[in-house]
Amino acid sequence: MGDVFFKQENYQEAEEMLGKALKIHLDSKSTDHAFIAKVYHLLGVASQVQQKLAEAIKMFKKSLALKLEAFGEVHHEVASSYLEIGGLLQEKKRLEEAEVMIQKALEIESHLERGPQVDLKGRALNYFGALEMDRGNCDKAMEMYQKMLESPLQDGGERLLCTATAYYHISMVHLR
Repeated sequence: MGDVFFKQENYQEAEEMLGKALKIHLDSKSTDHAFIAKVYHLLGVASQVQQKLAEAIKMFKKSLALKLEAFGEVHHEVASSYLEIGGLLQEKKRLEEAEVMIQKALEIESHLERGPQVDLKGRALNYFGALEMDRGNCDKAMEMYQKMLESPLQDGGERLLCTATAYYHISMVHLR
């Protein structure tokens, strides 16, 4: 049911249902770390869209710890968690911590074959560009956005969104 409420963008109800699912799994001492990690991840997303950033970071970190247990360090899901945490830390202006997380995501992704669903490299390069903008380093930001545009990313919706985001941010650099 949590997934249904999530798709309906009813995040408070989704949180409630996901919380119930999580409690059952934790109370039963479930060892399905991948499932529990997914629940924590969705709780993080629900918190994020409701602008409860500290709670979102907490949920994503719990998800990350379980993903590391379930999949090991070099896995797309692990890289995704590092990137989500990095983006939230950046949003909270905790730039040094954000940079570490985004860099970890990019390092992991560089060891993996491209998956069909998400292009983390493009997102990470855009995050690095935004991070440099927050630091007031427009030249470095422009370098990151250009690197994203020149990188051999996957085709498809994610590629288009990364490209559109890069072009938007390049325009912001020029406006400064």
